[in-house]
Amino acid sequence: MRGKVLIFLSSLLLVLFGLTFLFARPQPEPTPSSLPQSVAPPPDDPPLSSVLSSEHGVQEQLHWTQKSIPDLWEQLESVESFEDIAREMDSRVSLLHKMCKFQELTSKTTHPKQPKHFHHFDEFKLGWCPIYKAGSSNWKKYLAKITNVDRKCAGIKRQGARGACLHNVLQAKFNHPKISIPSDYISFLVVRHPYERVVSAFRDKVEALDKMVYYNSIGRFAKQKYRPIPAGMTKNRQEDLMSQADLQILSKNTTPSAINPYLNPPAPTFSEFSSAVLLDNKQDMHWARYNDWCAPCSVNYTEIVKFETLNIDNLFVLKTHGLTYEGFEWHSNPTLKGGTKHATWRQYFSTLSPELLNLYRERYQQDCELFGYDCEVSSFY
Repeated sequence: MRGKVLIFLSSLLLVLFGLTFLFARPQPEPTPSSLPQSVAPPPDDPPLSSVLSSEHGVQEQLHWTQKSIPDLWEQLESVESFEDIAREMDSRVSLLHKMCKFQELTSKTTHPKQPKHFHHFDEFKLGWCPIYKAGSSNWKKYLAKITNVDRKCAGIKRQGARGACLHNVLQAKFNHPKISIPSDYISFLVVRHPYERVVSAFRDKVEALDKMVYYNSIGRFAKQKYRPIPAGMTKNRQEDLMSQADLQILSKNTTPSAINPYLNPPAPTFSEFSSAVLLDNKQDMHWARYNDWCAPCSVNYTEIVKFETLNIDNLFVLKTHGLTYEGFEWHSNPTLKGGTKHATWRQYFSTLSPELLNLYRERYQQDCELFGYDCEVSSFY
């Protein structure tokens, strides 16, 4: 009897030991795929620091730009987000000052002492150098609204004509480039990769063929001088074909013609346009150099907005200056050709000869250094 009791107790101890070992073993951590879908955390916003440090910021900025202005404005109430942008702005201004000194020591060219255009808004202690084809339309509309000069253009419905009207009234009242800028002003400008900007200007003003002023000032010239002409064609025949092309374009007919070289294609190519700009000095405010237009080494710019992070930077300037976002619009491109992105300008630049590529690099080298853009063109050879 005693032996049976001992056997029973031994078996019981073995069972208890086994259960203890089983439950004491560390259990594997659940993998993300094993978690119920309902408890998966929502994706975080991309950190602002990664968005601002990216030259193009396309993927990172997508999440931010899909937000509404009020949502992003609320996001900027975060001390961390605000300080991220403030540090980036300080870094851009610091680079500008450093490169200005470097260029003055090493370059044979001098920096302009005054900007060609600078708008003073004394009521708001705000200064702005408008750079066209770099998101200027949004600021133009907003500044005209808060200064009440937009009422002078209220009866104009067509977008292009209204934009021209706002440009003119702002120029007439606020553009005073020779007046010194008070030290308590917030002064800013918006920059863009110079190559992307010149391609954007070409596509909008020249290639689209919907603005005759640009066809007359550079488009016709570029085609006539640089368009390949069949061998043996007489001068009189060339002039007749050019006149035919002019009449067709004037009538808004942009159908290509295989028998007329000036209509094949109707608009100048980017190479022809570039030759006119770089070899014949055909200049315009839409592709003017930042150094020439805004004198960044002579004006104390406190904020440098970049087109690559335009929406975030714009709201930062408003918030820093105590202005409201009401009436400010997200950047949108109303042109017939649509927006010009990083891949777009590279496609256009890939059509250029090494000679024109090097001339572009020489032309915009100062701007690229001042604002931290890579303007190397050897990858297109």
